[in-house]
Amino acid sequence: MNEAKGGTAQCDSVTLVGYFEIKLEVSMTALDKKITRKAAGLLKNGMVVTLYPTNIIGIREARCHNEYTLPLMTVYKLAIQAEYAAAKARKAAERKAKFGK
Repeated sequence: MNEAKGGTAQCDSVTLVGYFEIKLEVSMTALDKKITRKAAGLLKNGMVVTLYPTNIIGIREARCHNEYTLPLMTVYKLAIQAEYAAAKARKAAERKAKFGK
């Protein structure tokens, strides 16, 4: 825990659609103000990502004002669904290669 920067320990429990029970114990600095960073190479002009203290993530193309926002929990659920779909497709491809169906 980083007391010098005002960090606090947090413990959250998240349940997603009855499939997963995730207990998250994190010792990090709290998100008290918005943080904006630029990621180069993802789009033509780059991508700007903003984390807001209200648990919202904002994504926009650099030099553009149209920002798309999503709750962090939605982004987390979408990441889990994408990982599940990729694993399912990988298993299906392995079965097809093994059995030829």
